[in-house]
Amino acid sequence: MGSVRSSVVVSSISSLLSRLISFLSVITVARLLTPEEIGVYVIAASLMMLASQLSTLGTNNYLIREKNLTTEKQQSCLALSIMISWGMGLLTVFASPFISDFYDLEALTTLILILSLAYFVNPFTSLTTAMHSKQFLYGKYMAIEITGSAVSLLTTVVFIMLDYGFYSMAIGEACSAVCKLVLAFFLKTSDTSWKPRIFNLKPILSVGIYTSCINMLGRMEFNIADLILGRISNTTTVAMTSRALGLHVFVRDVLGNGIAQVATPYLAVNASDKTLLKKSFLFSNNLAAAFVAPPLAVAAVIAEPLINLFFGEQWEAAAVTAQILGFWIVIRSLVGFSNQALIIAHEERRLLIAKCFTLFTLCLSIFICVDIFNINVGIAFITYAVIDLCVCLFLLRSAFGLTLIEFVASITKTLFLILMCTASSLLLYRFLSNISSPLLLIVAIGSMMLPIWLTGLFILKHALWSQLSGLPILSKLVR
Repeated sequence: MGSVRSSVVVSSISSLLSRLISFLSVITVARLLTPEEIGVYVIAASLMMLASQLSTLGTNNYLIREKNLTTEKQQSCLALSIMISWGMGLLTVFASPFISDFYDLEALTTLILILSLAYFVNPFTSLTTAMHSKQFLYGKYMAIEITGSAVSLLTTVVFIMLDYGFYSMAIGEACSAVCKLVLAFFLKTSDTSWKPRIFNLKPILSVGIYTSCINMLGRMEFNIADLILGRISNTTTVAMTSRALGLHVFVRDVLGNGIAQVATPYLAVNASDKTLLKKSFLFSNNLAAAFVAPPLAVAAVIAEPLINLFFGEQWEAAAVTAQILGFWIVIRSLVGFSNQALIIAHEERRLLIAKCFTLFTLCLSIFICVDIFNINVGIAFITYAVIDLCVCLFLLRSAFGLTLIEFVASITKTLFLILMCTASSLLLYRFLSNISSPLLLIVAIGSMMLPIWLTGLFILKHALWSQLSGLPILSKLVR
C-alpha cells in the first residue's frame, strides 16, 4: 500500500498526463470537425455520461469506504455493477431511436449504439481501479487511464482521416473502454476478484444508490446545458457552450484531479471522529482551492487567446461564455471537497436532496437566460454556483458543525490570493494586448503569473507555501 503523500504526487502527475492527452484529443477534433458536427456528438456523449454514473451504482465508493472488505463483498459489488450496467446498456440501446426523434437528429441512434459498448465492460475495469484507489496504488490506476486516453485519441484521429466524421469520436471511446478492460485484467491486484457472486447486497445498495445519484447529478452540472440547449437551440450553440465549459474543466482537472483522487481515502481515515474530519476537510480543501482557483481565474481572464490557440478561430464565439464561466468554476472550487466529506460523514441522503434542488435551479436558470431573456448561459452557472455554495455550507454545518466563520477563516488567505492573481492577470492582459500571437501572449502572461502566485503564497504565509517550499526546486529558491 502506498503512502498518502507519494500517492498525491503520482496521482497528480499521472492525472496531468491523462488530462493532457484527453485535451489534445479535444483540440485535434475541434480543428478537424465543424462545430455543428461536434455538437451532435456532444449531445450523445452527454446522455451516455449521465447514465454511466448509475451503471456501477456507487460500488467504487463502497469499496473505498469499507474498512472490512472481504472477497465476498468485492464479488457482490461486481455482481451488482454488472446487473445495473448491463441493464443500462440494453436500455440505452432500445431507447436510442426515441432519443433521436426527440432531438430530431438521426445520427444519435448510431452514436448511442457505439458508445453503449462501455456499459458491458466497465464493471470489471471499475472494480480494479477502485481497489487501486483504496490501496493508494495510483501508478497502476493511472496507467490504465493514460493508455485508455491515448488509444481514444489515436483511434479518433485515424477514423476522422477515414471520413467517419463525428462517429470517429464514439469509435475512439469504444476502443478506449476495451483497452482499459484488458489492462485492468493484467494490472489487478492479487486480492481483486473478477468472479461475480451475490451475497448481501443491502449494505452496498444503501451506499450505492445515494452515491451513484450524487455522482450523476454532479456530472449533470457539466452536461445538462448541452442537453437543454440541444433541444431549445442548435448544435452549434451546444458545441460552443461545451467548449467554453470544457476549457475550465480541463484546467481544473489538470491541476486538481490528482489531489481529488486521493481526497476520499484521505478523509475516510478520520471518518469516525467528526472533529478530526472537519479539520481534515478544512485543511485539504484550503490547499486544493489555493492550488486550483487562482489559475482558473487567470484562465477566465485570458479565455479568448486560450480558445483561439486550442480550438482555432472558428470557436472564437465561445470566448465570452468562457470568461463569464470563470466566476462559476472559481466559486465551485472553494468547496471542492465538500461532496467527499459529506459522503464520508454518511450524509448521502441530504446531499442527494440538496443536489436535486441545486441542479433544478441550474436548469431553470438556463431556460430563463437562453430561452426567455436571450442572455449568456454563463449567468445561469454563476447563479447556480452561489446557491450551491450556500447549500454546501449548510450541509457541512449539519454534518460536523462547520460554521460559516470557520469556513471563511480557513480560506481567507486563499480569497486574497485569488484576487491578487486576477488583478495581476487583468493588468498584464491589457498591457500585453498588442501581442497578436495567442501562444506568445499566453506564454508571456503565464510565465509572469507563476512567480506572482508563489510570491502571494509567501507573503500571505499560506499553508500551501509550507507544502510547496519542501519541493527541491522551491527550497533552493527560498534559500
